[in-house]
Amino acid sequence: MGQTNKIDWVEGFFLVGLCLLFDLIDVIAIGIDLIPVIGMPIGESIKFVNNLLISLTIIFWLTIRGARSYWFLGGSIVEAIPLLNSFPTRTITIIITIYATNKQIATT
Repeated sequence: MGQTNKIDWVEGFFLVGLCLLFDLIDVIAIGIDLIPVIGMPIGESIKFVNNLLISLTIIFWLTIRGARSYWFLGGSIVEAIPLLNSFPTRTITIIITIYATNKQIATT
């Protein structure tokens, strides 16, 4: 069961690209937040649904692959904190998760 849990470059590229796309959607939602009166509820709703969708999807994917999702889960929690969610923590933590998963498998 050693090498089956390794995340290859195609999956890694897809996961990082997906995280970058959803981080871009977060940036657009932050721009919507700046619209007076109606912007804040709409922008925050977009960010909430965005964070929920991507976090559950990638954690499910990592669980199916047998990878540990501790780093990504931490990044998802940081993304739920206002103001901190403007940074690409989700993308950074998925890169760390992929690296840690592949490094762990290479050493066992």
